[in-house]
Amino acid sequence: MATQWSLQYTELVTKQQQTENNRVQAKQRISGAHSKLSTASASKSRLKMTAPNINFKRPMRLNPRDSAPEKRQPRDF
Repeated sequence: MATQWSLQYTELVTKQQQTENNRVQAKQRISGAHSKLSTASASKSRLKMTAPNINFKRPMRLNPRDSAPEKRQPRDF
């Protein structure tokens, strides 16, 4: 009985360690801790691609001038 409990406990601990390792690896992948030179150049090009004045709260409409007059049309009764 005790051996079964210890086996389950070791399985649980190894699962926790695996998830922790996965989390750490994902963080390293994002931050680029494994290879600084290649990720530095990649992040620079990524920064150039994104515009500096993006408003995330109100997403930009594709053609605001075309859609505005349609809203102002008078109703026919």
